[in-house]
Amino acid sequence: MMFLNYLSGTFANKSGVLIKQTLENVWNSQVRFASKKAGGSTRNGRDSAGRRLGTKKTAGQHVIPGNILVRQRGTKFHPGENVNTLFISFGGFYKEMYNKKERRIIAVALDKSDYDFPRDITQPRKRGFFLVDRTKMRDEIINSRAQYYAEKEALLN
Repeated sequence: MMFLNYLSGTFANKSGVLIKQTLENVWNSQVRFASKKAGGSTRNGRDSAGRRLGTKKTAGQHVIPGNILVRQRGTKFHPGENVNTLFISFGGFYKEMYNKKERRIIAVALDKSDYDFPRDITQPRKRGFFLVDRTKMRDEIINSRAQYYAEKEALLN
């Protein structure tokens, strides 16, 4: 019965007073909740660009002196043969390997066919004398000594 009175627009409360409401007023009534507008935190939304870390060369790739082999934080990769602080000091071919302690080692082979890494510690290291002719250098040293002694003897006589 109450529902029918509600639809007709009038009904009585407990004290018997008639309250007139229409469905239009019920549906359009305003309800207030929290007045603070929800906002995102000012600490969010920032990000820095990637640092481009990692290996810069692949296995077997030719490298020249001055090439950067790896960019890293800490020492994930360790320098091996012909490598000084993962910045190549001699030209050759890039090689990656693991040692007994499971460390990643970066080495450079002087010849492309020379891939027997890691070398036995009792064997000598293969070193490259790039752009230096050792026989010519030795001959120049011997000739300069002979010339020095000849000039010295000429001054004394």
